[in-house]
Amino acid sequence: MRVGPVTVAGRLLRSATSEEACDADGRPTPALRDILIALARGGAPRINTGYAYVMENGKSSPAQNGLHSDELIPAWRTATDAVHDAAPECRLFVQIMHGGRQAAPRFVAEPLAPSAVPIVGTDIRPREMTAREIAEMIAAFGEAARRAREAGFDGVQIHCAHGYLISQFLSPYCNRRTDEWGGSPERRRRFMLETLDRVRQNAGPDLAVTVKLNCEDFHPEGLALAESCEAARALAENGIDAIEVSGWIRDGDQKHSPSRAGDPGPTQEGYYLSQACEIKKAAGTVPVGVCGGFRTRKAIEAALDVDGLDFVALSRPFIAEPDLADRFRAGQERATCISCNQCARPLACPMVEDGKLKRPPFEPPEAGVS
Repeated sequence: MRVGPVTVAGRLLRSATSEEACDADGRPTPALRDILIALARGGAPRINTGYAYVMENGKSSPAQNGLHSDELIPAWRTATDAVHDAAPECRLFVQIMHGGRQAAPRFVAEPLAPSAVPIVGTDIRPREMTAREIAEMIAAFGEAARRAREAGFDGVQIHCAHGYLISQFLSPYCNRRTDEWGGSPERRRRFMLETLDRVRQNAGPDLAVTVKLNCEDFHPEGLALAESCEAARALAENGIDAIEVSGWIRDGDQKHSPSRAGDPGPTQEGYYLSQACEIKKAAGTVPVGVCGGFRTRKAIEAALDVDGLDFVALSRPFIAEPDLADRFRAGQERATCISCNQCARPLACPMVEDGKLKRPPFEPPEAGVS
């Protein structure tokens, strides 16, 4: 498939997954490089790295990827070269973000946000951003895109989901401004679209520019599907190369989290699929894909061939089986991941020991067994 200027060898995406394998400055370590190489050698046609903060005051987890400084470019270049040497057909994208009100308190004393809306159940009280800080933030996303280009990535994914900063600007629950950056759906979208424009300028003609977009916040006052469809339409009109659909914010209903615990059954896979199909209609010819609980080749193929989506993204299954793409090609019907959410950091699955699964991959279910 085509993703803007980039050709991708398949329609399976390793969705951005926080590897937590960088040093304290956000510089990739050999452990992160090895994780990416294993995915590339395992046949993943496109890999999104875990989220990378574009400013230091947006850091959201320990050992998180960083793309906030030119000093990080050589280390990232070493990682991208290693991936492309291991699998020249693999396309490596970096996800760029800012935590906003969800920046980690241990790293950020005064979180910034569109509005000073506290996070439910915590002592976090973010400060409303000034117009100058908004302009500086847009510029920081653009600079991160330039660094991605100079570091040898094939594309960037702008994180507009999961309640991080751009998601906050889109959400009527998080964004209660009444100036040009809030107060109406169009003004809430302005930050995202101006960020896209700056990223596109700095990415250059050869780098794909994509987004991860919430279908819904799953909060009664948050972003709803109809407005997400309008956001997708606006992204398409402004030249986005692809949209990956996800959902949920930290204040939302936990049962709608993208990383739900518990092995999904046959009727539970693809829990954002129906919303992604609506977003696909709004986005027109722009490629749209979806993540969320896919575990079987049958469900993935149905999302592509029946529902008409352009790609399917998986996260946790690639932790247990970095070669999952090749396993599917060889006929394996189901990913081994059972969504136990016991993934270790740096990324590792408790079902893997000495590089091997402790039990064999799932076989196709027997007739009549779900």
